[in-house]
Amino acid sequence: MPPSRARARLAPALSRLSLHLRRWHGACAFPRVAGSPHGLEVPLRSRFLASPLSPRLTLHARAMRSSPTPSERILWLHLRNSALGVRFRRQVPLDRFIVDFFAPSRSLAIEVDGASHPAHSAYDTARDARLASLGVRTLRFKAWVVERDIHSVLRAIRGAL
Repeated sequence: MPPSRARARLAPALSRLSLHLRRWHGACAFPRVAGSPHGLEVPLRSRFLASPLSPRLTLHARAMRSSPTPSERILWLHLRNSALGVRFRRQVPLDRFIVDFFAPSRSLAIEVDGASHPAHSAYDTARDARLASLGVRTLRFKAWVVERDIHSVLRAIRGAL
């Protein structure tokens, strides 16, 4: 088959692939490296975000965004719209975890912990260590503290920013 005919047969599939890559990776689907026509070294996605190859984690984060706990809802009312001068995102997949709130510009994760038992705190410690190895600082607040004393929580967050 001549190359022009093969290219014509592949064109619809390539345009769908290009559309998919633009959605996931921005305007350009290929890595930007020094010396390229793009002129900048910019990663395709943030090094913290889960890859597009983990759809279960992304879907779970989306489901968690649609049904926040009462304490998460209270804290989000005070963090949304860059109220503290920093943009926060809710229920963000980082590595193989989902954090409650994340400020990408400051590499700061905020977790609101409900009633937990000792076995869960060991998991949280290991999770915080993994996130710290990625350069993400983690602040943890108990749910009852967020519900009863939001101003002290906001002061602690401002101090960490």
